[in-house]
Amino acid sequence: MEKRVMANWIKRLKQRRPGTSNWFLEGVLGWVELNYVELLSALPPYVSRFLADTVPQEWHYTLAEPRAHVQQQEEVEMTPEQKANEEARLAREAARQAAAEEEKARYAAERRAAAEAGLEGPAFRQKSKKEIEEERARKRGQGNRTAKAGPRRRKYDPDAKGLFEE
Repeated sequence: MEKRVMANWIKRLKQRRPGTSNWFLEGVLGWVELNYVELLSALPPYVSRFLADTVPQEWHYTLAEPRAHVQQQEEVEMTPEQKANEEARLAREAARQAAAEEEKARYAAERRAAAEAGLEGPAFRQKSKKEIEEERARKRGQGNRTAKAGPRRRKYDPDAKGLFEE
């Protein structure tokens, strides 16, 4: 990272006119800001990149210590019993996956057949202008008091209570 920033800065310094004392720090820092992701990716062992949980499609970066190289373990020869157990486990896993795929295909076929038969439920129907207008007219009266009785509470009137008699 440091070498790339320095190379950009030196390139800018070489382009300045003689007799000027411009250090181009603003331009270099702007370039660093524009190329932030590229500079972070220059040292992959030190940077961890992950998708944010809160905002979809937003990458977050974490600086970390470089991971120590893990030595690969030598493969240990399996006994015939262990080989048989491993083969049985792989066969069970393959059978389970095949059954899951078959169930998924069967469910999809049932859904497709139901949709073709029209049993999937009512499809969305666009309302006509007349129906929309009728619904608006019906809703217009909502919220207005239509009861013949008076209000639930009366507004406080201190004169009616006789509190301010002269």
